[in-house]
Amino acid sequence: MAIEVTREGFEPNRIVVRTGETVTFTITRRVEHTCVTSVVISLGPEERIERELPLDEPVAISLRFDARGELGLSCPMNMYGATIEVR
Repeated sequence: MAIEVTREGFEPNRIVVRTGETVTFTITRRVEHTCVTSVVISLGPEERIERELPLDEPVAISLRFDARGELGLSCPMNMYGATIEVR
């Protein structure tokens, strides 16, 4: 699933996935001047993934979603974000 970081933030800003499936997000930062130089995916209260986002270089992150709910995807400062809805 392709996600781009633009001047507006993460696009799309709402992503729907199904329980039990493994999804590979390919995140590409398209703007130079932004606080979204890395991405944080919140998987739970104590679990998160953080990856650097070099300019114009796709970064692939594969995750398996086993429970329904909503998860967060954001910049480290939590100024820009997106929602991962697991159905």
